[in-house]
Amino acid sequence: RYVDDIIIIYNNSLDIGDVILNRFNTIHNNIKFTIEREENNLINFLDITIQKVKFHKNYKLNFNIYRKPTISKLSINYNSSHPVDHKLANFRFLLNRLNNIPLSKNNYKNEFYNIINIAQYNNFPISDIYKLNNKVKAKNKKNKNHHKTFNNNDILNKNYVAIEYCRNRYKSKRQQSQ
Repeated sequence: RYVDDIIIIYNNSLDIGDVILNRFNTIHNNIKFTIEREENNLINFLDITIQKVKFHKNYKLNFNIYRKPTISKLSINYNSSHPVDHKLANFRFLLNRLNNIPLSKNNYKNEFYNIINIAQYNNFPISDIYKLNNKVKAKNKKNKNHHKTFNNNDILNKNYVAIEYCRNRYKSKRQQSQ
């Protein structure tokens, strides 16, 4: 397996990104890491935008959905001859992402509107999208006891686990953030 996207968020007044990068690049000769820094307190990582916002004397993280500029609203048209499960697969993905990324109420509402807009563009009955969203929410609620929900306090105040590569074995270190 390949790991090609890693994000490290640290709480330090000094920019120690190069120190971290240099340390990672000593792990293995065949593995080369690069660095991308936030710009204007924003960074896009996979399909989310992470924004660092000053909150009292600390920072908090706000999340939003990131779409590349080349994204299209095109999906399998509702009126096509494809099986219903195939038609709904894209919306199931979009709604799962919507309900699993910790978005603000406003960002959630805007993203849901985007999904509705994509559905309308592809001739889907809007009621089907609402029903599917309710199913996704119910499934998430049912599974909530089995999965840990991420929130800002996890980053700012809680323990985290760093998994360090050590030649041919992995070692886990439990650390306390400061």
